[in-house]
Amino acid sequence: MVMIASNEKFLIIKNIKSFILGLEKILVTFPKKDLISRSLIYNDSLELLELVVKANYENNMEFKHNYQIAALSKIKVQCQVVLVKPKSLFLI
Repeated sequence: MVMIASNEKFLIIKNIKSFILGLEKILVTFPKKDLISRSLIYNDSLELLELVVKANYENNMEFKHNYQIAALSKIKVQCQVVLVKPKSLFLI
């Protein structure tokens, strides 16, 4: 098993936090009538961050692997969401 240096281990967390901060700037421009869509996107991003942090701190390899799989599946789902119109979300 390859050990990851401490600062490299948290690089993905820093990148996700930067993504969420950038996402906040974009979501502010959503119309008020799309509050639900805006909330869903933002909450999914926070869940992703939570899963990655849990995976980094977990010592049990089975739980760690489960968190990693959950994080990857969350990324996959988020990548398939396309904003077709400002007021609706569709899956590809």
